[in-house]
Amino acid sequence: MAYERATFSVRGVAFGRQTELRDGVLHVDRAELESLALEDPDVVSARVHLASPGDPVRIVNWRDIVEPAVKADGPGTVYPGVFGRPVEQVGEGRTNRLGGVAVVQCADTSGLLSEEQTWPPLRPPGSFIDMSGPGGATPYGTLHNVCLEVAAGGGLSGEDWHSALGRATLRVADRLAEVTLTASPDDVEEFGTSPSSMGRDQGKRLPKVVSIFNLASDEWFCGARSALGTSIYGQTRLSAPWVLSATELFDGAVYHSGHSGSTWAMTNNPVVLKMAREHGSTCSYAGAIVQRTNWTLQSEKDLMADRLAHLAKSLGAEGAVLTTDIRGQRFVETVLGVRACERAGIPTVLLTQEEDNEDGTAPPLLISAPEVVSVVSTGTGGQEEPFPAVERVIGDFSGSGDWEKEQPPIHGQYGQAYYNDLYGFGRQGRIDH
Repeated sequence: MAYERATFSVRGVAFGRQTELRDGVLHVDRAELESLALEDPDVVSARVHLASPGDPVRIVNWRDIVEPAVKADGPGTVYPGVFGRPVEQVGEGRTNRLGGVAVVQCADTSGLLSEEQTWPPLRPPGSFIDMSGPGGATPYGTLHNVCLEVAAGGGLSGEDWHSALGRATLRVADRLAEVTLTASPDDVEEFGTSPSSMGRDQGKRLPKVVSIFNLASDEWFCGARSALGTSIYGQTRLSAPWVLSATELFDGAVYHSGHSGSTWAMTNNPVVLKMAREHGSTCSYAGAIVQRTNWTLQSEKDLMADRLAHLAKSLGAEGAVLTTDIRGQRFVETVLGVRACERAGIPTVLLTQEEDNEDGTAPPLLISAPEVVSVVSTGTGGQEEPFPAVERVIGDFSGSGDWEKEQPPIHGQYGQAYYNDLYGFGRQGRIDH
């Protein structure tokens, strides 16, 4: 079955008396969206703010970024499996998306009582979003952001807190996406979901390729059935590698909230988009493999790397682009995956952000191996210029006013990068792969 991705381009957002898309402007009924968020009994406060590219605005304390989308035709629901949503397979039919718009969840943690309750933690202090100035170069700074400042009741477990905020965020995103159901799209892109071994134009045999995403599981901390962390159809546990179609990723089968990445980065992943668009033209895209990381024993890490290579080989892969989503032991598992694929005869490109060079005393990769022979760098995530003062801050629940002031430069060090470009979005050293 074919898959259509219908884009409704948005060139501005504004508050209005009703939520609607009119002449390319998304009008937002603030009271309606806040009431939707407050429908959850565990949510005690919700406030909606708007921020557009070029605004002198800084967004802080953000936990996830979600693109408003809705299934207009075909099975399932976008963002399947999370927070009680249906788990029916997605990736077929037609999905409507608000292009250039995102819902940004900004969380108030003041009601949490312990370290366990705050897991996955908020991002480090450097992880804010500037909508203007030198920091506005991130993908999130180029979006029209509907920011939801949301707080859950005190005394909740980390599980319940996270779920309440997630449900509230998706209610807002779902409502915004509904405006597309009565509008005409600006673009409809069709993606084939069946294998293609021959070129469309000249009947030339096409190389079969896969994308491989290393995504951390927090099962070691949260348990096998937790809603916390990155999920695949709602499943966050450590598991053998998954195979997903590009269109399942477009529909949000990977929900990437928490302490690493964002859901928006997966539904708009440039690696997947590039390969899916080239499918049947320059390559045959056999699909996306998701490799779970955060295994405990070295034998487990070695086993999962071998199973990854075996799965890629069974799909007929003749080439791969492999990414990671965080450093530490997760990067060790990433390199093991590259090594296993290369040993299996699959040429593999590692697309990764670099480590801080520590003034020239450290290598760009945490570890490497002789099999790591092709690497594309996305930079270090640093910002060497100061971040100018802003007129407005969204997500500062403390009210201290410190976030409005000029912020110092952020060197691209581990855990403190201004923006972790995991997939080649930005203009911080990326080349077309």
